[in-house]
Amino acid sequence: MRQKLGQNFLIDKNIAQKIVQSLEVTTDDTVLEIGPGKGILTELLLRKAKRVIAVEIDKKLCEDLRKKFQYEKKLKIINDDFLKLNPYKRPLKFVSNLPFCSATAIMERMFKLWNWESAIFTFQKEVGERILANPGTKRYGPLTLLVWFYSVAQKLFLIKRGCFYPVPRVDSMVVRFSPRKRVNLTEISEKFFKLAKISFSTRRKTILNILSLKVQIEKETLRQILTKSGISPDSRPEDIPPEKFLFFAIDFGKFI
Repeated sequence: MRQKLGQNFLIDKNIAQKIVQSLEVTTDDTVLEIGPGKGILTELLLRKAKRVIAVEIDKKLCEDLRKKFQYEKKLKIINDDFLKLNPYKRPLKFVSNLPFCSATAIMERMFKLWNWESAIFTFQKEVGERILANPGTKRYGPLTLLVWFYSVAQKLFLIKRGCFYPVPRVDSMVVRFSPRKRVNLTEISEKFFKLAKISFSTRRKTILNILSLKVQIEKETLRQILTKSGISPDSRPEDIPPEKFLFFAIDFGKFI
């Protein structure tokens, strides 16, 4: 385990097979694996993909992977931090067991900068629940909105903690992501995420009260924009569906 990176290694071969099957890899696909660790997924991916790019931040693990796969011509191993890697232009499929500490940052970078076709990510169960949370639940928040804006996310299955080594404290969840196509993505996303950050900065207050305190805008004007977007001014941010947040961000964006 790499304590500083929060990494637990998958050791269950049946689960590894299930993850790779879920990615639906073909002989035309290039797969980028973030944090291959000991290479349990890498080995299976090489049997199916045209090419596998394994990005591993740990130097010792990279050395071990190069020895293990020294005769694999379809594999490229990169010793680097994915968050610092320049995006590839070619379309890729992504797979990873994401560390808790960097899961959000990795997803956000992939969503915004990379040409991705699909992704299968494994998270701590709590993170998966936040990604898939419904409005009105305690897990619903900025992470839910980030994922919803860029993708369609689907829970695939849970993994018991005993399938990893060292054994983590919690179970994990495997989630599939498919790109959500939008127009004027950069302009809309900036407004949307600013609004989400401000709105969820204070819990248990109405959206009207939060924004009137955080943004320079007449309260009555704010009330009108909320109503136009189908949002009750008395709603709390955690009760507002992503679609209504998006409509509201388009009209409200000039004020933030």
